[in-house]
Amino acid sequence: MDRENELMEEDSKKQKHWNKKCIVLLIVILLTGIVMVVGSSYALFAIQLKGEEVNRVTIGTFDIQFKEGMTLNLSNEKPLSEAQGLAQDPYSFTIKNAGTVDAKYRIYLEGKEEENQISKNYLRLAYQKKDATPNVIRLSDLDENLTLASEISLKAGESDTWEIRFWLDQDAPNAFQGKNFSFKVKVEAIQNVNVEMVGTPPVIYLNGGAENVEVGQTYVDPGVYSVSDAEDGVLPNEIVVNSYEFYNPATEELTTVPNIVTSVPGVLFIHYQVSDSNGNLSLATRPVTVGPLSTASITLVGDTFVEVPLNEEYVDPGYQSLTPVKVLSTPNTNVKGVYSVKYVTTDADGLAKGISRIVRVK
Repeated sequence: MDRENELMEEDSKKQKHWNKKCIVLLIVILLTGIVMVVGSSYALFAIQLKGEEVNRVTIGTFDIQFKEGMTLNLSNEKPLSEAQGLAQDPYSFTIKNAGTVDAKYRIYLEGKEEENQISKNYLRLAYQKKDATPNVIRLSDLDENLTLASEISLKAGESDTWEIRFWLDQDAPNAFQGKNFSFKVKVEAIQNVNVEMVGTPPVIYLNGGAENVEVGQTYVDPGVYSVSDAEDGVLPNEIVVNSYEFYNPATEELTTVPNIVTSVPGVLFIHYQVSDSNGNLSLATRPVTVGPLSTASITLVGDTFVEVPLNEEYVDPGYQSLTPVKVLSTPNTNVKGVYSVKYVTTDADGLAKGISRIVRVK
C-alpha cells in the first residue's frame, strides 16, 4: 500500500511538472504570437504613415501679372484657309511672374453664347509662345472651360509672350456670313496650396543701415543680423535668399530687378527670404530710397506683420501720410504664403519714400 501511494505521488509530481512545462510553452507561444502581431501591425502602420507624409512646397511671394481686357472679335470676316489664317498678324500678350518664387498658370478663353454667333465648329485658332510652332485647332476641340494651355511653369521674374490668331474656316457655309464671335483671353495663376505648417516660421532680424543712397552710388546692403527658429535654433545667414524690386516714381511702375540698382531715383525694395527645416518660409523687406531723402513721411497703422486665414478677404490696417500714397501690391489670400505689401509716397520734388508690411496667408 505504501509503495502504491509512493508511485501515485511520483506520478502526480510528474503530471504537475508536465503541466508547468505545458503552461510555460503555451505562454512562450502566446508571447511569440503577440510579438508577431505587434510587429506586423507596426510595419503596416509605418507604411501607412509613410503614405500620409505631408507634401510640403516652398511658398513665397506669388504674383502673376497679366493685363486683362483683351477681346478678340470676328465679325463679317471671309473664310480663310489655314495658310491664310496663319499669315495674319497675331494678337499678342505677355504674362509676367512678378513674385519671388516659381509659379504656374493656365490660359483660357471666356465668352458667352449668343444667338447671332458663328458655330465653334467653323472657328479655327492658332496659339503659341512667341517664336514657337503654333497649335492649330478648331474652337470646338477645346474642353468646356476653353482651356488653351494649362500648368505652364514660369520662373520668378521671368515673362512669357503668347500669340493668338483665329479665323473663319474655309469650309464654313454661307449661313455663317454676317454672324460674329468674340471672347476674352484670361490668365489664372495656379499654385499647390496643400501646405501644412509644422512648428513656427523663423524670424529674420535685419541689421540697421542707411535709408538712402545717392543716384549712381554703390549701395552696400547691411544684410541680416540673425535668423532664429523655435525648432532649429539659430540658422546660418548664408541660407537667406535675396530678391529685389524697384519702384520708379517717374513711370509709377514696380519692376523685379536682378540685383541692387541705383541708376535712377526711386525706391529699392530688398527682400530677404528664408525657410526652416519644416519648410516654413519667412520674409522681410528693406526699403531704400535712391536719391536724396524724401521730405514725405509715411507710417503704418497697426502691426508690421499680419496674418490672414486662407480664402478670407485681406483688409489693410492702413497708413498715415500727408502726401498721396500708392499701394504697390496686395496679398493673394487664395494662396498660402508670405507677402510683402509695399507702399510709396512722393514729396513735391518727386522724391519717393517706401515702407512695407509683411502678410502671412495661412
